[in-house]
Amino acid sequence: MATATIRFVYSTTTINPPTPDWPETPGDFLDQTVQQSMGGRVTSVVRGSGLISRPVLVWNDMSNSAYQTLRTFWLTTVGGATNTVVYTDWVPNTAINVKYLGGLEEAQQIDFDAWRLTLQLAKV
Repeated sequence: MATATIRFVYSTTTINPPTPDWPETPGDFLDQTVQQSMGGRVTSVVRGSGLISRPVLVWNDMSNSAYQTLRTFWLTTVGGATNTVVYTDWVPNTAINVKYLGGLEEAQQIDFDAWRLTLQLAKV
């Protein structure tokens, strides 16, 4: 597990949640949609190209207080996917603008004071 911290900043609010168990994925390559139409013609539509950044952060055992702080930050302070947040990761320790895609809705309480959470973000 990494020992460095991450940071989310929105307006004057800054939070440093616990270090995730599984940090950000490096990105995904967008795929092509290929369809065959009547008459045997093949139509290909490219949705995009290149690397996109969709950080996915996973906590397998987050304390209740850290979870409630993170939940309040994203859903109340930021307004869900409405506003942009500055996210700083420890690798390569750069700040990027992200929006919330989901994850808090599927969080599972696994013990009295423990949550399992996968936070999905998108670079904007």
